[in-house]
Amino acid sequence: MRCPYCDEEIHLGSKFCPHCGKILNEEENLHCSKCNKPISKEEKVCPHCQHKINVIDKLPENERKGFINLLLVGLAGLFCLIPFLSLALSGSSIAMSYQLKEKSRYAKDAFILGIVLLSLEAIVFIINLVINLNSLLA
Repeated sequence: MRCPYCDEEIHLGSKFCPHCGKILNEEENLHCSKCNKPISKEEKVCPHCQHKINVIDKLPENERKGFINLLLVGLAGLFCLIPFLSLALSGSSIAMSYQLKEKSRYAKDAFILGIVLLSLEAIVFIINLVINLNSLLA
């Protein structure tokens, strides 16, 4: 890799040039999209992993932070789903026991409604999780 200011040879990933002392721009320190090791602009193949460089990517943002955020959102969604899950299941069991005792048609309707709502909650949770996962990977 060469210094953009004095054109002297410098080490890959250097923060400043040891010859002219200029601070190198962080954006000019490019990295391989496969192995994330520093490469120069002129490289066509990564010298570390031999990956062909079509478009040189800058070092990606902290992907771990994005994964932790996704995990927290997923857990929050799960904890929001648990009370509704318990209400739907307990409501369904109460409706079934009421139907057995009283022979009421409404108890069966309440049981079916509880199952439908529980299914909708699960679908919304899965869709939300997929959307968050796609935004993390994009």
